[in-house]
This record gives sequence, structure tokens and C-alpha cells, in this order.
Amino acid sequence: MSGETEKNRLGKGHYAWVIMIACCVIYTMTVGMLLNTSGLFFQPVSRTLNVPLGRFTASFIISGLMGMFTLPLAPTLYEKFRLRNFFIVILTIICLCPFTLSFGTRLWQWYIINAIQGCLTPFILLSFIPYLINRWFEERKSFAIGVASMFSGLMGAAGNMFGGWLIATFSWRIAYRCLAITAWVVMMPAAALLKRDPSELGLHPYGAAMNENKTLVKEEYETKPVLYAGEKSIFAVFILMAICMAWISAYSQHMSSYGTTLGMSVMVASTMASTVMVGNLVGKLLMTYLNEKIGPRKASFVAFAFLIASMLLLCISSSRITLYAGAGLLGFGQSLLAIQLPLLVGTAFEKRRYSGIYSVISVAASITVAVGSALLGMLCDFFGSYIPSFFIGAAGMAICILGLSFVILRKKRLEQNS
Repeated sequence: MSGETEKNRLGKGHYAWVIMIACCVIYTMTVGMLLNTSGLFFQPVSRTLNVPLGRFTASFIISGLMGMFTLPLAPTLYEKFRLRNFFIVILTIICLCPFTLSFGTRLWQWYIINAIQGCLTPFILLSFIPYLINRWFEERKSFAIGVASMFSGLMGAAGNMFGGWLIATFSWRIAYRCLAITAWVVMMPAAALLKRDPSELGLHPYGAAMNENKTLVKEEYETKPVLYAGEKSIFAVFILMAICMAWISAYSQHMSSYGTTLGMSVMVASTMASTVMVGNLVGKLLMTYLNEKIGPRKASFVAFAFLIASMLLLCISSSRITLYAGAGLLGFGQSLLAIQLPLLVGTAFEKRRYSGIYSVISVAASITVAVGSALLGMLCDFFGSYIPSFFIGAAGMAICILGLSFVILRKKRLEQNS
């Protein structure tokens, strides 16, 4: 079978698919059940603590900013500790954070607990799936990353309904505990299945090319960014693109608020947020398909175009149809960070350097995610409307189109000169 690819040693039962499913469960529960439900607690908790809503939500900004200090350490920590044990500990602490807050009585406790959670969640949000999929898959990486991150929006919708029912029926304290326990119980079996590398099971990555002896040389992976001559400009452009992608993802949190500024009732305005979640699922499905059919680069151009259309449609506030269409297309923004960014970086840098380079690029995204929602709120207050911020979002996607075009041309020139 010289020159062919070894699909796997177990046929369709290659352990890589187990890794993909485990990633899907962990990412879906962390993002959908824990993080996407945090907004449910803003009003009831701030009322119980008798503090202004702005002071309470500031703790979540601090939570996001803390990730910038820990995220660059991710590749090193993944290599240093046994991966299964590392994630069992990380996920347990993440679940303990909302459980502990259910007993909170002072605002400073939210600042401390959210800061701890903020140090840990970036390991799941930005680096976890790309790290493992890059190790376990040579073929069908785009499909694996897409499926692993696909269902967070669906779980977000289910988690919000479940959490809202718990708050209305019991209390926000019971809701914190139930969400935390549910997430932990579901994630622990998945975490127990994690393996860092196929070699731990005597396997090769799914679809790995074999040499004449049907063996695969074990690669040494870099945990720090290593750039060759001419690649610094590509690296800088990816950082700029990561900021723009993270910025566009922040709009989804403001759809309900935008609806109320247009005179909609809270109930009707909340359907715009639900439309974004549906768009999130559809967007990830479509991007996964397009990545397989036309490749990550061309698929990314399609997503950028959809998001420019989303921003422009949201500006046309005279029609309910255009508003819902814009909100639905906005769901594609979630697929940029979860799927397209790691795939695009993977096409520009070789596999062994990927983790070190991507960890730095994802820091830029993490910082933008942390402050993006707050900055959007400030822009709305400054201009008295969300409309100007939508034009900024469209400009960000135009920058991504230009940036990716530059990366493609620059990479081609470097390959020709090598």
C-alpha cells in the first residue's frame, strides 16, 4: 500500500471519531449549557445583590480578559500533563464555578469566581478542538472541526429554556446548581475518552500517508510560535483577521437589545436572538459542507460575504423580514472563530508549528471576545443607535476578505521562491 493512505487500523471505527464526539460533547456543554446561559442570571442576581446591572456584568468582562494570560500556555500544558486528567480537572473547576456562585451573597465573589472561570474556559473555547483534531486527523479535518463545534447553538437554545424554567420555577440559585451538575455529569465520560495522540493507542492519524515501510514518523510539535522568513506578515494578518472575526461574533449578544430599540416587545425581540442561534447551527452545517467541497479558503469568502449582507440587512430596520434575515445570517459569525480560523491557520502553517502559532492568534480573538460586547454597548450609547456599529462590522468582514486574499498570494509567492 505504498503511496496510499491508511484510513485507519479499525476501518470506520477509528478512534479519531471517538475523539471528535468527545470534543463535541465537551464544547457543546461548556459553551451551550454554561456560557450561553450566563445572561439569564444578570437581572435576577443583580436584583438580589442590590447592585447596578453594569457593575455586575463588569465581572464577565474581567472573566474574558483573564483568558489572555492563560491561553498562550495551552499548548505547553497540553503536552506537560496527561490530557485526560488535565481536562477532567479543568472541566470540574469550570463546573464548580457556577455551583459555588449559587451560594454567593456579595458582588466581589462574582468577580473572583468569574476571574477563575475566565482563566480556564479559553482552553475549551479556542484551542481545545483545533489541537486535538489536528493531531488525530490528516483527512476530513474540516468535517471533524465542524461537527465538534456544531451543536453549541442548539444547546444554547435548550440551555436557556431549561435555565429560564429553573429560575422562574425555583430560583437562580437552584438554576446555577442544576446547570453546573448537568454539564459536569455529561462531560466527565467524554473527558475520560480523551487521548493526546494516536500513538498512545498504537494508531496513526485518520487518513495519514504511509511511507514504504507502512510506518509514520512521529512529529515533534512546537509549543511556541516559530515563523520562517516571509511569514511574519501572514502571521500579523491572521491576528487582524482574528480580531475582526471575534468582533462580528459579539453582535449576537445584542440582537434582543437591538430589537427593543426598534420598539419591539421583549418577547418579540428575543426571537431575533433565537434566529441567530438557528443561523449558528445552519451556518456551521453549511460551512462544514463547503469546507469539504471547495476548501476552507473559498468557504471563508462565502461566510464573509454572508456577514456583510447580514450587517447591511440589519440596518434596514423598516422590514421585519430583513431584520430576521440579517439575524439568521449573523449566525455565520460563530462559525468563523470555531471552524474557519483554525482551518485557515492550518492551511498557512505546517502541522508541527500549528499549535504554537494558533495559540498566539487566538489570544487576539479572546481579548476581542472579552471586550467586544461591552464596546458595542458603548458605541450604541455614543451614537444613540446600533446602525453605525453595523457598518463597522461590515468593514471588518471586508478587511477579512482583503486579508485572506493577501495570505493566499503571499503564501503562493513563498512557495514559488522556496
